[in-house]
Amino acid sequence: MWLCSWWLALRDLRRARQIVVSDPGIMGGHPVFRGTRVQVHMIAELKAQGESEEDLLACYPSITSEMIRLATIYAGAYPLRGL
Repeated sequence: MWLCSWWLALRDLRRARQIVVSDPGIMGGHPVFRGTRVQVHMIAELKAQGESEEDLLACYPSITSEMIRLATIYAGAYPLRGL
C-alpha cells in the first residue's frame, strides 16, 4: 500500500514540475503556472488559509483544479527561500 501512495506522490510531483516554470522575465523568476502569471506559492498559501477551490477558480480563471491541487505539492517540495 505504501508503495502505491509513494508512486502516486511522485507522479503528482512530476506533473507539478511540468506545469510550473521559473523565468527571470516572468514575475521576477517566481514559479508560475505555465502560460500564466499566477504564482504557484501564492495559490498554495491561499489554499492553506482556507480559500475554496471555487473562489480561486473564480479569481484566477486561467488556472485549473489540477493546478490548484498541484500547487500545494510543488510548494511543499520547493519552498520559497530568502524572502
